[in-house]
Amino acid sequence: EVVVPDCVNVLCGFAGSYLPGDPTKLADACGAGAALVALADSGKLNVGALLKAGLHVLAQNPRQFGNAAAAAAAHPDRCHCLPMFPQQGLRARDSNRGDRVERAVFVGCRHQLCRELQLPAFAARLEALGVAFDVVHKG
Repeated sequence: EVVVPDCVNVLCGFAGSYLPGDPTKLADACGAGAALVALADSGKLNVGALLKAGLHVLAQNPRQFGNAAAAAAAHPDRCHCLPMFPQQGLRARDSNRGDRVERAVFVGCRHQLCRELQLPAFAARLEALGVAFDVVHKG
């Protein structure tokens, strides 16, 4: 089954390709006592169609609603923003540094870094601005 009846089902963007094209069918499959929540994390989901079908959409910030911003504004009761969790161990920026940026770091698995940020040209552009770019493997 694609959805579990009478439960909260969470739909991620990558899963959209496995689902029927009509989001109304998804809402019907969930049943009256269930909810389907779509994560507006990837642009692979048609957020506007999901909202029109009565589904809830969850994003980290309103910009993730993308082209469906008008639909999101029309359905504020079903568009939810969940801010990112605070990062453990993050130190406050020294206010004496002003707005100067000298180093940008991606902390995570290198394969999760988008392709454009892995290209040498990206690091070269930052270096031209006086910013060092590092990848710190988190494993």
